[in-house]
Amino acid sequence: MGFPELNLSPLFALMAEYYLIQYEGNYMILQHNPSHRTIYADFIKLNGPFAYFITLTFQRLQTIETCTQQINYLIYLLNNKICGRNNNAEFLQGFCFFEKHKTSANNPLHSHIIIKDDSKLDLESKASFADHFWTMINKVRAVKSNCVTDKKAFNPKCCDIRRAHDQDGLIKYVTKIFEKPIDYNYFRPIGKNGI
Repeated sequence: MGFPELNLSPLFALMAEYYLIQYEGNYMILQHNPSHRTIYADFIKLNGPFAYFITLTFQRLQTIETCTQQINYLIYLLNNKICGRNNNAEFLQGFCFFEKHKTSANNPLHSHIIIKDDSKLDLESKASFADHFWTMINKVRAVKSNCVTDKKAFNPKCCDIRRAHDQDGLIKYVTKIFEKPIDYNYFRPIGKNGI
């Protein structure tokens, strides 16, 4: 998976107390106790601290698989910029959360990404991570019928990047999706190969 330093023991403890069912090829977790959101929060907190909170909104209605391709390409571009093109040992880390609800955008599916703190993110001799982010989201193109189009994948008016100052508030916000039954594909770690 490319994410060896993850502490998975809280996640395995969590999964032992949930029921997994398969629905249309995806695994769904059915909670029998909504307080287990705290176990996810603890798991995420163990793998922090986090430096940035990103919101990505897509230009058009598309599947989670297509959104994943576009996020993976964005992470690839950011990894090359921050860690170097030929560096396979270091990469951005964090978590990606997908949410689905009505917004003013064309796609009800959007994502939140939290990026783990790293000394390479904001070196004084280079542009900031936020500057690189805004440059790179404009390079990712939309995918339609497995073909890359000339349209931008992300809606820059509905995208945002912020420094993550309040770790507890950030983790509480991104774990709100665990208050109800969740598609397990909506929570993913970020590793060497993306999400």
